[in-house]
Amino acid sequence: MKLLTVGVIRTPYQSVDMCPNNIQVDGPLCRIQIDEAFRQEMQGLEKVKAIMVVYWLGGTRTSPERNQIGEMRDFGSLNGGVGCFSLRTPYRPNPIGVAVLPVESLDAQKGEIQVRGLDCLDGTVLIDIKPAIYRESEAF
Repeated sequence: MKLLTVGVIRTPYQSVDMCPNNIQVDGPLCRIQIDEAFRQEMQGLEKVKAIMVVYWLGGTRTSPERNQIGEMRDFGSLNGGVGCFSLRTPYRPNPIGVAVLPVESLDAQKGEIQVRGLDCLDGTVLIDIKPAIYRESEAF
């Protein structure tokens, strides 16, 4: 499997300890920078009110070590013994983060989208963006 980097996410968080545990719709302004090669894919995005941001939580670890996932399960016991699939923890088999947030501003020419309250490190790799839909009938 091969993933392409679509862009980079700019947040105020320089370390994992600084990151919030969850997205915050009233959190700090964050900037998504789309690589020039993918800027044409932003066409039509100005019609979308909210986006699903898909990103790689690579700042948490360099390889998917199963013991780290198990450790989070132990930590999860504080929340009733839940596993990583029921938490927003970065310690998972594939450290993929997903956030659905309203678009604050969009500049397709510069390849920039601004949202509030992402829960990832500055410089996080952007994997994809999709329009956020809550029911199939609400797409565009």
